[in-house]
Amino acid sequence: MKNTRKRDADGKVIKEKCLRCQKKGCQTFQFIRKQNKFFTYVDVNGKNNSGLSLCHIVELVWYWCNEVNVTNTAKWTGRARHTVTDWFNLCRDVCVDQFELRSKMGGTGVIVQIDESLFQGKRKYHRGCLCIGDRAPATVITCTSPVSSDSSDD
Repeated sequence: MKNTRKRDADGKVIKEKCLRCQKKGCQTFQFIRKQNKFFTYVDVNGKNNSGLSLCHIVELVWYWCNEVNVTNTAKWTGRARHTVTDWFNLCRDVCVDQFELRSKMGGTGVIVQIDESLFQGKRKYHRGCLCIGDRAPATVITCTSPVSSDSSDD
């Protein structure tokens, strides 16, 4: 990571963080705020609305990852509650987008077999015996294998 200085249209000097290629003779740069949708934070009107430095953004992401609530994060960082809420929502949206991009298990030509399954029971009023799923953490082990005509079931 390197600090670069550029002049904008008004002639003001702007410091920007960028990543530079480490190969000998390669002079390519990649600016974090310009080519990364997460660090630019575009508001509803389509304007770049992030007045936070990269250090403050990473700090807010750290609080979100450690599941600290909005009120405590706002108090500890000195940011407005609205700002913290917006960044937490942005972090959640990034996770939702990644899950939507994942493909489903199985598909054409792939058989999904469940080898072991562990179901949890439900008890009322904390009475009755424990079910198998209540004693150990629930795990589901799946194996995916392509369909082949060579296999024979004996």
